[in-house]
Amino acid sequence: MIDELEHKYFCILPWIHLNININGDVTPCCRIQPDVKYGSTHTDNLTDIWKSAEVKKFRNEVLSQNNKNSCKDCTQIDKTNGLSHRSVSNFVFKKHFHRSLNDSHTEIFPTYLDIRFSNVCNLKCRTCSSKYSTGWYSETNRIENTNHIEPIRLTENFNELWSSFHKILTQVESIYFAGGEPLLQDEHFLFLEKLIEHKLTHIKLTYNTNLTHLNYKNWNALDIWKNFKSVSVSASLDGHGEIAQYLRKGHQWQQIESNINKIKKQSLEIYFAIHITVSVLNVFRIPASIRFWLDHGFVTDANQLVINFVEHPKYYNINILNDREIESLKKIYLDSKESFVLPSGLNISDGINIKLSHILAKLSQEQQLEQRSEFRRITQELDKLRNENTSLIIPELEALMTEDTF
Repeated sequence: MIDELEHKYFCILPWIHLNININGDVTPCCRIQPDVKYGSTHTDNLTDIWKSAEVKKFRNEVLSQNNKNSCKDCTQIDKTNGLSHRSVSNFVFKKHFHRSLNDSHTEIFPTYLDIRFSNVCNLKCRTCSSKYSTGWYSETNRIENTNHIEPIRLTENFNELWSSFHKILTQVESIYFAGGEPLLQDEHFLFLEKLIEHKLTHIKLTYNTNLTHLNYKNWNALDIWKNFKSVSVSASLDGHGEIAQYLRKGHQWQQIESNINKIKKQSLEIYFAIHITVSVLNVFRIPASIRFWLDHGFVTDANQLVINFVEHPKYYNINILNDREIESLKKIYLDSKESFVLPSGLNISDGINIKLSHILAKLSQEQQLEQRSEFRRITQELDKLRNENTSLIIPELEALMTEDTF
């Protein structure tokens, strides 16, 4: 069996997983470099893609450790002892390691799918773009003089898409839905109805959602989820209150709180987590937001906090901070070290501090100070369009908004 400790570039995902993107591209995972592609749902069915030469080629690259460039996002995180998508996947799916020993089993299908039906989304998050959100269309059209109108969709013919999925679902144990915003997409709810119809409700459903809506058209997510054995909801929240509304433009914080409470009150066992996308825009406020979520009972365990980093666009990467800003950030994190206490009195600071240490560890990567001027240009342009003032909302970034300070 593969020893992932000896084989530092090994990843189990090529043997168990397909990532199906909104443009039809099928890839090894969501963090892979853009030049690695297995095929497209627009030209091939998923079964043929899974058994294709491209899949076998990439598996061989992983086994021979020739995947360093393809998987460089995970490699960068692993170098700082962070939790990369690769290391998490190897832990969660370790029971499937035996698959990498023999690639001749033609009837072995994926156990884990990542499906993104479209870029339909109601928000225009600062670190996102029109590629992933239709909410960005109006501003992108003004900034770049483009003419985005129609959403990008995985398919225009849902029944045809389902026929491609049907056989490959036979061994699937879990499906991850992201977007766009999956809870505002017809295809997502039609897909769940098909799973119910075909008695595939043993499949675990996992979501990355902005959690602005639990009702869409005639569908209620909470009611539909009651049909499934296991549901995990990870809310994309990069802060709370005013900064949350600034970062994820278009939502009202009170509605997010209401929807979290609805999920927490369900008799149905829904695992709830918060997915924090760490950028230069929120990195100074993360300890305060974690304390808020603890105080309000949104999370009760450090494992309910998922840390992810903005790598692109580079000007939102926390590595654009200069030495003075880094020292200020470290002080904030150090001062908060013992403050993560639940309303019950239980202190979970140790677990939270491990999460925060991954953020600080990323700062040991090479600084990207040349990106500071681009950050300032883009931020000022968005401030003007949105009638906002980043320096007032996030005073910790005042120097970044006025100077490069190499």
